[in-house]
Amino acid sequence: MKQKLTNTIIAKLTCPAGKTDIKCSDTEVSGLKVRVTAKGAKSFIFEKRPKGTGKLKLETLGRVGDITIDQARAMARAKVLDYEDPAYMYRLAEEKARQSFVQVYEQYKAVKMADAPSLPELREKVSNFLPF
Repeated sequence: MKQKLTNTIIAKLTCPAGKTDIKCSDTEVSGLKVRVTAKGAKSFIFEKRPKGTGKLKLETLGRVGDITIDQARAMARAKVLDYEDPAYMYRLAEEKARQSFVQVYEQYKAVKMADAPSLPELREKVSNFLPF
């Protein structure tokens, strides 16, 4: 179903018996939808095919009540611009794969150094050599 999403319409949305969820699309912003589950949970989602890919991508923007319809529209408009850039999906995957120093150190410590100092202790030891 596709219509302009308003607070009244969103409040009246229910999931029919026998279905796990339904999606209602907004006519103002392409890709913005409200998903209603069988248990009654409602959330704003953004669902669109990024340029250069054949797969439909779904991202949850937030729960209805936590963010307003205007905030969801603003977030969806930003996503539309991102999805127009073919390199967006590569950047998104790269950001997910990138680990912080803390994560790498904790992994190294778990594997190689059972009695290694914690990160705050290590930071204290090397503070004379490196500015933090």
